[in-house]
Amino acid sequence: QRGPGAPVILQQLTAELVARVAEHKRHFGRILALTSGLEPPLATTCPALAANTTLTELCWREQDLETTLPAPAAGRYDAIIAPQILQWVTDVPRFLLHCGRLLNPDGLLLASTLGVESFAPWREAFLQAGFAATQTMPLTDIVSAGMALQKLGFALPVVDRDHLTFTYSSWAAFWA
Repeated sequence: QRGPGAPVILQQLTAELVARVAEHKRHFGRILALTSGLEPPLATTCPALAANTTLTELCWREQDLETTLPAPAAGRYDAIIAPQILQWVTDVPRFLLHCGRLLNPDGLLLASTLGVESFAPWREAFLQAGFAATQTMPLTDIVSAGMALQKLGFALPVVDRDHLTFTYSSWAAFWA
């Protein structure tokens, strides 16, 4: 489902990535947005971005992301926006390599993912409640992400981290 009921975290992270594209003085003629389908379409939330570019949105929750990315022969993109993707990808280096092949030589890849520090208070609460074996999905640390981008040949890899805090009144509000 798209729209107002989308998770707050995903909406915030998507907005952050789009804002970073807007900060560039360079014009991105062709943009590929890998979205979950839970956030509103970028063409709706960012009409200025969509008005001056060819924007292709691929909804990864509806398909197998790793096998349905466009073929490089279909054309290259000036930018790829991928909010909250990497933690769901089985083979991250292969996925990043494929993204690199889809980008023009001076293309921009903006991706976000949960980091190893994510959900620390949640994990701590579970430990205090006696659930010591509680596991979360594997998460990427920032150093590994930067090293992977360098190893895969990205021209000017920049990796940074934002700390966002979301507070919910209850477990029910979190899961809503």
